[in-house]
Amino acid sequence: MPILGAYLMPHPPLLIPEIGRGSESKIINTVAAMEEAAAEIARLKPDTIIFITPHANVYSDYFQLSQGEAATGDLARFGAAEMQFSAYYDSKLVNEISCIADADGIPAGTDGQQDAGLDHGVIVPMYYINAQHNQYNTVRVSQSGLGAEMHYKLGKIISVAVNNLGRNAVVIASGDLSHKLSDSGPYEFAPEGKEFDTAIMKNLCEWDVQSLLTMDNNLREKAGECGYGSIIMIKGK
Repeated sequence: MPILGAYLMPHPPLLIPEIGRGSESKIINTVAAMEEAAAEIARLKPDTIIFITPHANVYSDYFQLSQGEAATGDLARFGAAEMQFSAYYDSKLVNEISCIADADGIPAGTDGQQDAGLDHGVIVPMYYINAQHNQYNTVRVSQSGLGAEMHYKLGKIISVAVNNLGRNAVVIASGDLSHKLSDSGPYEFAPEGKEFDTAIMKNLCEWDVQSLLTMDNNLREKAGECGYGSIIMIKGK
């Protein structure tokens, strides 16, 4: 059956109270949106959730898909080693995606796995989803250095694979958009940050695939974006 829904969810670790320690109150609207998305996902009761993340193994010429039967991860690098997460992979769906991609000339599959652990691009959305629905299998999909058109084509392949297997699935596009909206974080402010974010949000509202596919790469680079590839993939759902 067709994919039930697709969601753009950010992944700053401070969204998790054990890490934010109160600072998450400064982004209360984002927290509320995460909870609202998680509630909708719980109502859909997907048996598989596909996480597209910019923080898994990223290759210039290959989309790496989750390998094996299961994975674990934690948030130790963010000072919360006690925050442990686990996922069972939908290996049949991974195989179906890989087979269709191979037939279509899209370089995607389970080769090249270097870090098998769940990354924070998966874990932060998973934290909110699991609070309301945790009976699901997972597919993790990495972004790559391949162009926008290839990301879009892989998104379409994922949709076909889900339909072929009759999965009840939702897709999570994990991404934070620009990291350069202010000087308060680890990146310097850049005016292109707001320009990029405004363009992305306008695009999502209008669902204009062509304008997203042709977005200026120079703007993306100067904005320090995170999630463009994830968003393009859900456009192909």
